[in-house]
Amino acid sequence: MYGYSADIWSAGCIFAEMIARKPIFAGRNPKDHLLRIFAVMGTPTPQNFLMMNVYPQSSTILPSVLQSVPGQRTFESWLESNNVRSIVRPEGIDLLLGMLQFDPAKRLNSVEVLGHPYFADIRKEIASKTGSQYLYVQNATTLDTATSKSDSDVDEASPQTTNL
Repeated sequence: MYGYSADIWSAGCIFAEMIARKPIFAGRNPKDHLLRIFAVMGTPTPQNFLMMNVYPQSSTILPSVLQSVPGQRTFESWLESNNVRSIVRPEGIDLLLGMLQFDPAKRLNSVEVLGHPYFADIRKEIASKTGSQYLYVQNATTLDTATSKSDSDVDEASPQTTNL
């Protein structure tokens, strides 16, 4: 099932690739792709496994992938092997982890991404250059109108009025 959370996952992958300067999950086929995701992000929990089982081909691919996952390499290992901590502030790593959650319900939504502390300097700069009365967001939890809605609740025909 497609939702906005898939776009957040994709943006997280792109962010990771920009940091590491190479693909984070470069699979040769669907099975290999899942193996690489699990090798970096860890093996999914039984709850995540059930959620993933709704996708096409997952009932045939997932069991064999789960048996093939090499050791428990983790996101922490990926950070270290790609020297990420010397490239990105801790807020960037937190943002990346929030975007790459297996469970779409736990993944950051678009408002939370834009309101993330990682982007605070950019928001300040935009506000100072434009002289506008944009809402300055310390973090996404301070938003009144959008944080209570998930991405699936947002109606594209009537955009939110929250300015970032």
